[in-house]
Amino acid sequence: MFAQALKEVHKFTHPVILMMRRFDGKISAGCASFVVLNSDGWIITAAHVLEAAQFYNTSKSQLQEYQSKIDQINADPAIDKYKKQKLINKLPVNPNWITNLSFWWGANVVKINRFKVDKLRDI
Repeated sequence: MFAQALKEVHKFTHPVILMMRRFDGKISAGCASFVVLNSDGWIITAAHVLEAAQFYNTSKSQLQEYQSKIDQINADPAIDKYKKQKLINKLPVNPNWITNLSFWWGANVVKINRFKVDKLRDI
């Protein structure tokens, strides 16, 4: 009975692999699974699988702000290049900012357009 159940669920269960690069240059990967629910392409996976995507969005805005401050410093002609570098080095950074994030949803052609997350139920 269990073997038959595995045969059935195998048709609808697929891997999801995520790769990310952080501001400090570290690269990490994770692996999880998702289940296809219907022919419309609805899937279900654990909500914590998508936490990196949420942090990536936060990181993008913070990185844009950081880059904007660097651009302002570099654009000021009254500051010499050594002082500019000192000011840039004093800007607060988060080494864990995610600079690149990629999900692979079980096949090269699969792309997920929208997510709805329920953190309480972790789905």
